[in-house]
Amino acid sequence: MDDKPSTILAIFPHPDDELGCIGTLANHSQRGDKVHMIWTTYGESTTMLPGMSTDEIKQERIRHANKISKIVEAEEVRFLDWGDTKIEVKRDLAVELAKIYCELKPDAIMTWDVFTNHPDHRNTAQIVIDAVTYARIAKVVEPLEPHREAVTVFHYHVEESPLPVIKIDISDTIDKVNEAVGFYAEIYGWTNWKRWIDNKRLKGTFNTSWYEEQFNVNLSSPRPPKYLFARCD
Repeated sequence: MDDKPSTILAIFPHPDDELGCIGTLANHSQRGDKVHMIWTTYGESTTMLPGMSTDEIKQERIRHANKISKIVEAEEVRFLDWGDTKIEVKRDLAVELAKIYCELKPDAIMTWDVFTNHPDHRNTAQIVIDAVTYARIAKVVEPLEPHREAVTVFHYHVEESPLPVIKIDISDTIDKVNEAVGFYAEIYGWTNWKRWIDNKRLKGTFNTSWYEEQFNVNLSSPRPPKYLFARCD
């Protein structure tokens, strides 16, 4: 078994978009994997921080990102400043992201789905996918070395997606989810946040229960598995 730490990128348009994968990111950090958190905007168009100028909102959003990064024990935080509500699926943005892939060499990326109503969400997701291909092309990312290893993209789960679904057990990191959602809840005045978290709790057999996060798995031409199921040694 390969014991080399994996590299996981979480790429979302706005701070607080990451709340759907906090438990999974924390799982990987606790295992010793490298987690990097990237936001493609500062979320500067929000109306949830009244009375602040655009520059003040950006600084506040940076504070939010740094807090979440500490909760999940991420390696770093980055903002790409593509412009809140202004993200379009463009080659230059995909190339910019592809060069980040070449630098960080991710094994997996977590992002929004391409069916969501918010243009920033679905456009970021499409750019994330496009960048995987661009990162493989030497003439596109030069002078960097291309990143040609397999990269799996995990999208927030939606019923409309034809992609297979994976469920991640986050029972051991549910405290991290509570801390992250509670942090935003205090800032934004969310009153039903505990119910949102409880919706992640599922009942199993023999009176057991667990918490989970769900994703659609996007891997081009995946290599077929050798076994029907993984064995825990």
